[in-house]
Amino acid sequence: MQKVTNLVMLATGLLFIGFFASVSQIEAQTSGVSLSIPSIGVEASITDAPLNPQLGTWDVSHLNMNVGHLMGTAWFGSGSNIVLGGHSETPSLAPDIFYNLDSVSVGDEILVNVDGSQRHYVVTEVTSVSRFDMRIAYPTASEQLTIITCQRDSYDGNAGQYQSRVVVKAVPV
Repeated sequence: MQKVTNLVMLATGLLFIGFFASVSQIEAQTSGVSLSIPSIGVEASITDAPLNPQLGTWDVSHLNMNVGHLMGTAWFGSGSNIVLGGHSETPSLAPDIFYNLDSVSVGDEILVNVDGSQRHYVVTEVTSVSRFDMRIAYPTASEQLTIITCQRDSYDGNAGQYQSRVVVKAVPV
C-alpha cells in the first residue's frame, strides 16, 4: 500500500511540475518583497521556492520564518493565481511563520510590498484541503493571492508528513 501511495505522489508531483513549468515562465524578483497579515502578526520577506523534480514539489526547506513564492505560479500584477507558501511549524514542532494561518478570517487584510508599492488584498476564503489537492495552485482568470501551509493537526507521525493544508485565498482591493 505504501508503494502505491508513493507512486501516486510521484506521478502527481511530476504532472504538477510539468503543468506549471508550461504555464508560466515568470521568474520572481523577490528582493525587497514582503508580506504582512496584520490579523495574525505576520511580517515576512518573500523569497523564491523553486520546483524540485526530485521531490515532486517545491523546495521550501530554506524558508525558515520566511514566505516562498511557489515558482511557476503567477507573479504580482500578472492577473492570475499568485501562490505563496510557508511553514506552520519547524521540524521540532516549534511555531514557524504561518503557525496561526488557520486563524485568518474572511475579510482580513493582507498587504504585499512589491516594486516599491503596497498592494492590498482582502481574504475571501479560508479552507483546508488534502496535501494531494493541487487545484489550489492552478492559474485563475483574475489576480488572486493563495497562501498555503501545513495544517498542524494533520501531522501523521507514522508517515512523517502533514496530510492537509490550510489555504487562504484573497483578492486585490
